Order: sequence, then structure tokens, then C-alpha cells
Amino acid sequence: MTTCCSTKTTERPNIIPKIKAYQPLIAMVLLSLVTATALSFAFATDWMCSFMGIFLINFSLVKFFDLSGFVEGFKKYDLLASKITAYGFAYPFIELILGLLFLMQKHLFFASTATVIVMGFVTIGV
Repeated sequence: MTTCCSTKTTERPNIIPKIKAYQPLIAMVLLSLVTATALSFAFATDWMCSFMGIFLINFSLVKFFDLSGFVEGFKKYDLLASKITAYGFAYPFIELILGLLFLMQKHLFFASTATVIVMGFVTIGV
């Protein structure tokens, strides 16, 4: 008599180590979401502007902790930074300025356009 089920067991991949690697990223995004929500309720600010501002400032801050290390890694996947090293050093400052513009809700057309262009280069490189 044959059985329809094999006796061989398949192991599920353990995704916990993969999730742990993303904990700082998840925490930063959640912090940005919660803070933007609090700002929009407390001060009647535009939620998306608050979120983008906090998000960009958080991510620029992380890059400042090891700027030269960031630049070396960034050159591997960003089209512009691979050719112009100074752009890699300028990138966290660009993120910071764009984040501040979003938080202040000033020059939003410029900030939005610049964000799409800057993030577009990164996305194409990845």
C-alpha cells in the first residue's frame, strides 16, 4: 500500500535572524509614522510632510555616524556617487535639508521634486 504523503519532512526557513537584521529600519519607519501622526494631531500639520521630514532626517542622521563608511558603501550602488565621491559625502546633507524643508513645509514643490530625483538615482542604482 502506498501513501500519498512522503515521510520526508521539510524544514521551514528560520526568518527570525532576517527580521532582526531589519529591526533598526523597522523602528525608524515606525518612529517616523508615530511622530508624524502626533505632530499632525497636535499642530494640524500635513501628515505626509511631517512623515517625510522625520523620515529623511532620521536616515540622514544614521549616515552621519559613519560618513566615510557610508560613502564607501554608497559608491557601490548609487550611479552618481560611483562617479563623483563628493556626492556621497553631500548625500546625507541633502537628505537633512530636504527633511527640514518638509518639516517646515517650505518650498514643498522644490523639496518634492528634489526628493524624487535624488531617490530616483538611488532606486535606479539598486
